[in-house]
Amino acid sequence: MAAPMFAAPPKPPRPGIVSAAGVLQFSVFGFALLNAIIGYLIARSIIPDLTDALMAEGAPSNADAEDFASLLAISMGVVYFCLLIWPAAFALLGIWTLRGVNGVRITTWILGGIAVLCGLFSVLTSGLQGSLASTNTTGGGEYAWAENVDVNALMPGWFTAYSVVSNIISTALYATVVILLLMPKAHEYFRPMRPPTQPQIYLPYEPPTKP
Repeated sequence: MAAPMFAAPPKPPRPGIVSAAGVLQFSVFGFALLNAIIGYLIARSIIPDLTDALMAEGAPSNADAEDFASLLAISMGVVYFCLLIWPAAFALLGIWTLRGVNGVRITTWILGGIAVLCGLFSVLTSGLQGSLASTNTTGGGEYAWAENVDVNALMPGWFTAYSVVSNIISTALYATVVILLLMPKAHEYFRPMRPPTQPQIYLPYEPPTKP
């Protein structure tokens, strides 16, 4: 008589806090993408003012000044979009967060925790960074006429405040995801499901028949 097979129990329904954490992971990338686009558009918008400032510092020609201003704006845009790598990885993990993969949850804790620490440091030092900023440093040489131009002074006044606020929001999003995935209900959802122990079955004893 074959013993019955016992399948692993079905995974419990996904709790709302895990669903919320996954959605917030996608939101982190969406918000970072929005910030990158805004930062690039701001960099493009200051090209005329930057060109005038470069001319005032002794640029050889208006064309040289405009080319340098455009190159600087593109460089700033590249930096903004390179900063999307971390949020993109965090959002990608959200796919497996929603599926209840415990290893991904641990990785999310690590990435989110690092992001929170970096965000807090950036927020706390934002004023110091602004006061010590010496943004356009070319190192002399061919573009020595550009090294004294302060790009920060050409940025819109609201952009600095927006950068600080967006940094606070991003840090809060990372922290919320980590906290949600640390909740007891999340532990239950991510706990590996093991098949129940197969009980030992004793068959009735039949004494041997006499010849």
